[in-house]
Amino acid sequence: MPTKKIITRGPKSKIVASKKVKKKITNKKSLKIHRNEKFKGIYIQYKINIELHEKSVFVIGDYANKYDSSIKKRLNEIYEKIKTKKGKLTVLDLNTLEKYLEMHPQQESLFAKNTIVSIVSLMDNVFSSIFRYYYSNNPERLSIENKSITYAELNEVAKIEDAKTYLLDKEIEKILLNEGIKDRFRILKEDMGITLPDNKEHLDELNKLIKTRNLIVHNSCCADQEYIKKYGSKGMEKGSHIPLNKQYLLDSLALVFYIGGFILQSVQIKYADKKLDDRDFILNDLIHELVKKEKFTYIKELYNASKIFTLTDMTKKMIVINFCIGAKKQGRSKQHIDQILEKEDWSVEDDDLSLYLYALKDQHNMFYSHLKKLIKNNQIRKRELLEWEIFTFYRKKAKFREIIKKVIK
Repeated sequence: MPTKKIITRGPKSKIVASKKVKKKITNKKSLKIHRNEKFKGIYIQYKINIELHEKSVFVIGDYANKYDSSIKKRLNEIYEKIKTKKGKLTVLDLNTLEKYLEMHPQQESLFAKNTIVSIVSLMDNVFSSIFRYYYSNNPERLSIENKSITYAELNEVAKIEDAKTYLLDKEIEKILLNEGIKDRFRILKEDMGITLPDNKEHLDELNKLIKTRNLIVHNSCCADQEYIKKYGSKGMEKGSHIPLNKQYLLDSLALVFYIGGFILQSVQIKYADKKLDDRDFILNDLIHELVKKEKFTYIKELYNASKIFTLTDMTKKMIVINFCIGAKKQGRSKQHIDQILEKEDWSVEDDDLSLYLYALKDQHNMFYSHLKKLIKNNQIRKRELLEWEIFTFYRKKAKFREIIKKVIK
């Protein structure tokens, strides 16, 4: 195990950058490595979109709920007036009733449907990017019907490159529109040799999400016989409206984030330049984000998957750290966490690792002393103090707030 100082990732997989690392890419070798980060870039954009959808669920979704509640309250007042025959309905009452009835379907329901459609589209984009990369580099693997182009189709393209793009587009459209999720997974596993998440329960949930999206688009979000047979609740009949609530939207976002991130990491490891320093960046970042969302089942599966992937030593350590943070948030005992940590060699000199280990082992005095040192030496930034999940165990403590108050104003 090397003893020299290592520039590494924090629990959120942000590289603790030196001034040299921050310099702009200037040479051809660096540009080549930058291009090989394709799937990392797709993942980062994917994560941003997931986060934006989560915020919209809490902001726009909650606003839609309040809006609907106010309409429902006013309608109930009018209905109660009709029912009890107390007082005479005014022209204003009738106009209000007509106006509110025209506002249906409810805004919350519309928001939920649009969100489900958008969530599935995010995952479609991930598949599209992966397949485009694969088939553009392996054109011989295109299906028979997309290995040739007709004379009429040639009239629609101006150059050879346009013809290649046209055939790729046809292949991807065929996969995304005409083939199910099982066929997509088959291509990834059998043709591309990609390691995939294999928890049947999660794959069933993904199938349910895609089926729900299809029924929203093609059947006004009403259950058909297939949906009822596989996913229907007691008493649900054909034509029943599929219930969509806030928790289902958040769970669906976490599900596609986990599965999409897992697949992108598998592809990155398989196809990225083996000299790329952070080709295993996605897995580390993904597990930290899921710790924040408290999706402990996904965290455990990623922890187990980390033993299959070829990862850098430091990434392995950070995954263990994040797994232990998740265990601590679940209320697992100090003894349980120590047993996990003991399986790894922690002799490497790294200030971040020391801080995490002090926190996980409840060595509070050492944690505070080390934190003061990192802040004093500008080795930890304001954003990290706000975002790193390791600090959730201290943020409500007066001593922690006192130490960081000069950093976070």
